[in-house]
Amino acid sequence: MKHCGSIAQPRKYAKPVSRRTVFFVSDQTGVTAETLGHSLMTQFEGLEFRPVTLPFVSDIDKAHEVVRRINRAGEQTGLRPIVFSTLVQDELRDVVVGANALFLDLFSAFVGPLERELDTRSTHRAGRAHGIADLAAYTTRINATNFALANDDGTVMAGPQIEGFADAILNGTPMLGANIDDGVAAIRALVSIARSVETGKQIKLQDATGTV
Repeated sequence: MKHCGSIAQPRKYAKPVSRRTVFFVSDQTGVTAETLGHSLMTQFEGLEFRPVTLPFVSDIDKAHEVVRRINRAGEQTGLRPIVFSTLVQDELRDVVVGANALFLDLFSAFVGPLERELDTRSTHRAGRAHGIADLAAYTTRINATNFALANDDGTVMAGPQIEGFADAILNGTPMLGANIDDGVAAIRALVSIARSVETGKQIKLQDATGTV
């Protein structure tokens, strides 16, 4: 007996999209690695990344723990992680570079050519990146950047925001987050950064004017 009509095709489901994990590894706060790394990653539109900062990697044990976290992220997502590193000490870099990831050494990429040009061996001492002449201006820029990131719900969730998010899911309480004042303050911080970069001077948040 013949059957009439078309045969139903099996339904195809879209595969879940995994976000590639991007690690920022440093022996200090990780701000330099984050700044350079984020600047590079923004050049790739349409791709989603999960940023993870691993600061104060100051000994071999911590370096091995970093490798474990990087490898675990790759196994969980099925995507090779990307690592931006500003580790200064060679022995720590030698450990982390062994992770199953694309390892981008932001420190040696510039120090090597500088050593050859200046015909001088660098100190390779951790924390020297912050020993610049105008420490106050540098600190202001970094604090402003951190403030802007911490108050941007689309970029970073601060501790209280994470707790509020969990409370909303588990207990049904209203979600609490950044308000209009936080948004204005974040924009003011970005303007302050822009003015500081343009002039090379310390710009207080309350004195910031103009556009980003």
